[in-house]
Amino acid sequence: MLICKNCGHKKSIYLSCGNAQCPLCQNHKRNIWQAKVSQKMLHVPYVHTVFTVPHQFNRCALINERVMYNITIRAAWKCIKTVSADPLNLGALPGMICVLHTFGSDMKHHIHVHAMITFGGINKNGDWCWPKRKKRIAPFREMSRTFRDLFLKMLDEKLKSKEIIPVDNLDDIIKEVKDKRWNVRNGRPTMDTNIIERYLARYINRTAISKSRLNYLKHQDKLKSEVEVKYNDYRNQKTGHAAPKEILKINPLIAINKFMMHV
Repeated sequence: MLICKNCGHKKSIYLSCGNAQCPLCQNHKRNIWQAKVSQKMLHVPYVHTVFTVPHQFNRCALINERVMYNITIRAAWKCIKTVSADPLNLGALPGMICVLHTFGSDMKHHIHVHAMITFGGINKNGDWCWPKRKKRIAPFREMSRTFRDLFLKMLDEKLKSKEIIPVDNLDDIIKEVKDKRWNVRNGRPTMDTNIIERYLARYINRTAISKSRLNYLKHQDKLKSEVEVKYNDYRNQKTGHAAPKEILKINPLIAINKFMMHV
């Protein structure tokens, strides 16, 4: 227990269990993870890139978590390798560290990969090469198209090898998304990698939502009780400003289900 000498305020510090889902253990483990990552970082600019899988694949991913999440990570890395190999973009092999994330601020199923990518890479002669563009490794449309095509190719291979349990309308889903532009969001290159490291570290050893963003609204009639979820409304976020906060009220059992989906 910690006691303030000035005001006498007391704060209990409980024995940490070490579990990845424990709120008391997460911060320490995140700091350890960031320290290990920072030692591997090169003294070059890095780009924060986010690869998002269309929500149409959510149900298939819930049934085939290991395979679908594996495909997501591999497609993101191979996308970077492919576009970077093109001499018109980079003509070299960059470095990349990525983290899989399955939920949004409101705990909805939202599959995406956060990646730190070196803004440049090593060519076949072992020399360092810079991208041909000042702010990006490759054009946005090219990266989106490449990620989509690689993901769908890997998915097709797993379906043919029967490593995936298909959902009823999977063929229709594939037809629907294969001609759409997938979302690959690129940040600007920066030498201040500590910001990106901390951003990714927040997704390591954490729960889908912190206790401070949950509020149980108890009602005499238990069937009318609700859970308030405070989340970031990214759809209405303005450039250069923090995302506005919104409140989502849901049934307690639905809240539990949403939380356990991401454990």
